[in-house]
Amino acid sequence: MSALVKNNILILSDGIGAELLESAVRRVNRGADIVCVFTAAQLEAECRKRSRDLLLSFRTGIIVPESALVPFGRFAVNFHAAPPEFPGRDPHHFAHYHGARSYGATAHIMRGKVDAGPIVGVERCDISADARPIDYLAAANSAAERLIDRLVPRLVFGQQIPELECSWGPIKTTRKDFIDLCRVTPLMEKSEFDRRKAAVEMGDFQNLFVEIHGHRFRIDLSSEKDGSWT
Repeated sequence: MSALVKNNILILSDGIGAELLESAVRRVNRGADIVCVFTAAQLEAECRKRSRDLLLSFRTGIIVPESALVPFGRFAVNFHAAPPEFPGRDPHHFAHYHGARSYGATAHIMRGKVDAGPIVGVERCDISADARPIDYLAAANSAAERLIDRLVPRLVFGQQIPELECSWGPIKTTRKDFIDLCRVTPLMEKSEFDRRKAAVEMGDFQNLFVEIHGHRFRIDLSSEKDGSWT
């Protein structure tokens, strides 16, 4: 193999993402030394243990410190399950809230801040008007898988992927932003209530809530009726 081929690879993900990334690497470098980490503590320990020449990240909320990224240079790449206009946490909920009809995934070089590095790949897809947040997320994960299939082999072979002429959206959402989106009040217009209700829906999670005198009450939407207070 060429001296440029990356043989010592670190994967930061969850179980599903780690399997996808490792499979993409093995298809082009069966003998690569791959270590998968799932927590910040595991990441820190592995970075102290030995040097690696490629870092791949997907399906994780862990922020890699700048000091750990320096040795990788441009070979620390994250696959963000949303297009560039939706950086940050819980992007599928905000995409639904804003009625995005185009969605997808973004590959970017990792920096010390969330979703701030140069963008090196974007995969887009159309979203139907009746899509739910879970459909946005599924579409984003599928788009990310296509990006992984396209870009990981090039990274493993030591190719520096050029930056694209696009930038991140101006609003980087946080967990607090999502909690604010889940908060409703009795004074809220029904149209806004319905918009938020649809945007924060996610399986059996009871995300909508109202606060009264410092107490938080979640709204049970499990029934087929309008919902009841719990």
